[in-house]
Amino acid sequence: MLGVPLYRPPLPPAQEKTLQAAIDSAAAAFRAKPTDPGALLALGRRLADAAHYREAIATFTRGIRLHPADARYYRHRAQSYITSRQFDLAIADLEVAADLTAGQPDQPDQLTAITNNGMPQGTLHASIYFYLGLAHYLRHDFERALPYWRTARGLARDHQLFLAASEWLYMAYRRLGLDREAAELLRQLPTQPSMTYDPEWRQRIRLYQGEVQPEAVVGENHDAAKPAHSGYALANWFLYTGQRARARELLRSIVQTSHWDHLGFIAAEVELGEGMQR
Repeated sequence: MLGVPLYRPPLPPAQEKTLQAAIDSAAAAFRAKPTDPGALLALGRRLADAAHYREAIATFTRGIRLHPADARYYRHRAQSYITSRQFDLAIADLEVAADLTAGQPDQPDQLTAITNNGMPQGTLHASIYFYLGLAHYLRHDFERALPYWRTARGLARDHQLFLAASEWLYMAYRRLGLDREAAELLRQLPTQPSMTYDPEWRQRIRLYQGEVQPEAVVGENHDAAKPAHSGYALANWFLYTGQRARARELLRSIVQTSHWDHLGFIAAEVELGEGMQR
């Protein structure tokens, strides 16, 4: 989004070997059962886990041609569309997925990607609405994102997705100047550390609640993108509090890292490419 080519992030050799082995295994399973919709879906997911996003999109597209009523293919292709900055295509896929799952029993989503790019886990229905909210947010349509994240919170059956949707909803409220709604949302969140999947998430919430200073979130030297989401969340906080120059500095440091497939990096690109120009 900033006119800079994005290349597949470098991985340690051991991790690369593990991810490739998972791809090979999924490919073999698909060849053994080419009519099994779960087999092709698993292959696409393993490709996405290994940051082969173009190949993942092509695999999910093949799955849609073979299994057009299977919402999972649209939902997962949409996630790779978001990662590759194709937000409108993601929204179109997610709207189809929402229609296909309307009135249907929910099922586990079980994203393994949470281990390497911060994506949330959850059920299929909740994930569809989470990513609908995210795609609209990344288009700077904050108001359109609100009902989707509210729905995702209501459908969530695990802490990971509930807390992720809650924080993005909070950020959308603040960007819209809905400070009363944002404060009420904070009061609804769990306070016990055992209830959170990420201690850094808890530290960010404490910042929003006024309990800690910004340095507690990313450190005094603004190590912004480790993880990228904490850096982006803090940059947003600087925007809420009128510290636009500090926000811009932090966003620029995020996009200097190689982790361009993290949500925080993507959101930082959006701000620098569009939002900070306003």
